[in-house]
This record gives sequence, C-alpha cells and structure tokens, in this order.
Amino acid sequence: MTDSLAVKKKDTFECHARRHMSGAVYKTYDAMLAMALSKEFDEEGNEIPRIAGAQLIFRGRISPTLANHTNSAPDQLADHIAKLCELKWLKKGRRVSYGSNKLGHYEYEILTHKQYEATYGGCPDYKYVQKKDTEAGIRAGDKVGPKGKQPDVFAMQNKLRQLGKEASEIFGCEVTFKRGAGPKGNVD
Repeated sequence: MTDSLAVKKKDTFECHARRHMSGAVYKTYDAMLAMALSKEFDEEGNEIPRIAGAQLIFRGRISPTLANHTNSAPDQLADHIAKLCELKWLKKGRRVSYGSNKLGHYEYEILTHKQYEATYGGCPDYKYVQKKDTEAGIRAGDKVGPKGKQPDVFAMQNKLRQLGKEASEIFGCEVTFKRGAGPKGNVD
C-alpha cells in the first residue's frame, strides 16, 4: 500500500448526525440531505451555482421521489419527517403549488450536524467508554453510567430467587420457585 492511499485514523471520535436519531429516521434524513446537496438546474438546464453558507433546502416530492430513494412507504416517511421536525433537524417547510389545482414538491430547510450543533449545542452522551482508563479500572467498550431499569420479567425472577434463599434459611431446606408454580422444597 502506498502512503497516498493510507488513511490516518483520528485519535478522537467525532459525533455525527446518525447518533442523534434512530436508523430509519437517519435513512430519511440522509436521503433528504443528499438531495439538498445535489446540483440544481434552471428551466433551460443551466446549473445554478450554490451560494457559500446558504441554507440547504430539500426540494422534492415525498412520493414517489423520496419513497424510492429510501425504499420506504410514504406513511413511514411522513412519520420520519415529523420526527426530524420535532428533533429540529428539519424546519417545517411548505408545499409548492403550480396554479389553482396542481400541487408540487415540498421544501424543507435541513441542517447539517455542524449547523445543528452550533444552533442547539451538545450531542448525546456516549453510551460506551471510548478509551480505557487502567487507573480507574475502566475498559474501552464498558457501558457508561447505570445499567438502567431491568425488564419486569428479570426483576420478578430475581425476586423469586431471593425469596427462595430466604425461605431456605428459615425452613432449613432448599426452596425454589418456578414461574407458574408454587414453592417446592424438601422438608425433613
């Protein structure tokens, strides 16, 4: 491999838009951003030069254009666009109309990650440790913060196990509980 083909890995992880939303919503955002970044042409077919620093505008139809780009149903896209507006990645746009009876494409202002961070600040906290800290006994990949609430099924199983241990100590024999059954044990 030559040096010109080598890619230097960054020392620090940089946040990106994908971390701020679910995968399905990101797919819609990514397609809308790509369409907003694509070249625009006037009626004669001449390319319209992009103005540096100008707001990115998604211009297109939800169905069939965006639906075909994302391989998603129009109803799903409506939900994704509503979520992107709620998360402030899109600013509610407008529907262009051509005359009294003909509706045209939609227009939404869309933010890049850099614009979003500058406008609203902050990125989601990391869920996993990036670099190990041997002094603190932390390994890369360890979960950050508390584990969170256990699902009810696991909490119930743990409670039954604890009750079994306590009953075993009281009665002096092994007592176990199984889901859907009463206690079972051997009494002398």
